[in-house]
Amino acid sequence: GPLALPKTHIPLQPADFRYGDYAGIDRSSARRVRQGRMDIDDIIDLHGMTQAVAWTRLCAFIQRAAFSGNRTVLIITGKGRAGQGILRARVPEWLKEPPLFQLIIAISDAQPCDGGTGAFYVRLKRKSRQ
Repeated sequence: GPLALPKTHIPLQPADFRYGDYAGIDRSSARRVRQGRMDIDDIIDLHGMTQAVAWTRLCAFIQRAAFSGNRTVLIITGKGRAGQGILRARVPEWLKEPPLFQLIIAISDAQPCDGGTGAFYVRLKRKSRQ
């Protein structure tokens, strides 16, 4: 079959702090993200959108934020009925897949004041100089 690429060619997935991941971010930054102590550069509210619309908006938002040099954004998904929100489940999955995963370092549930489990902090990579 086709040759497998060496593992080094696979960009790291963003660390998902909800599951204790840590790759690509130092502990003090990680703590500040989790505790909501980063300045939030931009916010998107996907609450109530269909998956198709939310995915399109999220992609445009993250790509624009990364291009602008923003570092921390808040994504509001809502909790859904009885905490079973489809966007709440899907958004972190989308952030860990192409085309977005290579722009992102970390994902965390938001603090209660920013929406709690109905919202996520997302830490973006530093803008590459092109």
